[in-house]
Amino acid sequence: MNDVGGNTSWRARGARAAVLFAGAFVALFTVLPPINDDPRGVVLLLGASVGAGSVAAVGDLWGEDHQVLGFLAMIPVVAVVVLWAVTAAVAPDETSSSTTATTEKPTTTTTATTVAVDPRRAPGTGLVSYDVDAEPDASVPIVVRHTGYVTQQFVAASERITWVGVIVGCDPALTPSCGPDGSFFGQLDVQILDDEGVIGRAKIDTVNNDMSEGPLDPIATGLVPGTTYVMRVVNLTDVSIGFLHSQDSDPTLETVVSGALRSGDDGPNGLDLAGLVEDR
Repeated sequence: MNDVGGNTSWRARGARAAVLFAGAFVALFTVLPPINDDPRGVVLLLGASVGAGSVAAVGDLWGEDHQVLGFLAMIPVVAVVVLWAVTAAVAPDETSSSTTATTEKPTTTTTATTVAVDPRRAPGTGLVSYDVDAEPDASVPIVVRHTGYVTQQFVAASERITWVGVIVGCDPALTPSCGPDGSFFGQLDVQILDDEGVIGRAKIDTVNNDMSEGPLDPIATGLVPGTTYVMRVVNLTDVSIGFLHSQDSDPTLETVVSGALRSGDDGPNGLDLAGLVEDR
């Protein structure tokens, strides 16, 4: 369709080139949505599409089939887009780099809390609930058989008891194997009791004619200061041993013997057991 001035031919060719350009641009812009997120991709795609349309127009002027040249012109379009994709993949992402380089410090919220102290691990108060010594000229030994025991009342000075002791000894006249003063001859089972039973206990080694003492395990806790409790000392040795008592006794505190070698020594005796009860 050629007129004298060639206007119709030029318009037709221009229209075909514009259609090819627009088609290439719209098709790639739709098929490759990631390009929308990067201005570089849009610019490259626009330039490549213009190039494709221009090549097709030139082909028309040369009398070639513009459809074939238009198709061939898509090759540089694809090449340009691939080049852009590779460049975008290799180039560091500024947003990611900025985010990675910035280390946010976690927000720490401090809440005031009250931590209950385990009474079994709290430091000792040093309060002594019972402390009776055995003076040489004012002490009375009461011999107790194996598994016999002595109970002694005391008034608690603290809310717990951690340490106990008692003065005992063996008699060579009764026990040929009895060693010198300070020697070991067995163990004692020392218990702390309230109205409901044993609340603390200690297995302690004997020290002949001296204070045999040691820590309670478990310790006695939950005591009420000013309240009367009981210390019971059981003879676990294989021999009869003497428990020393003080004649300078407290009449408000009861002392009871059970399993004495002499039957007349059983029961309350109006004496105080030589011993120690403490929160050490």
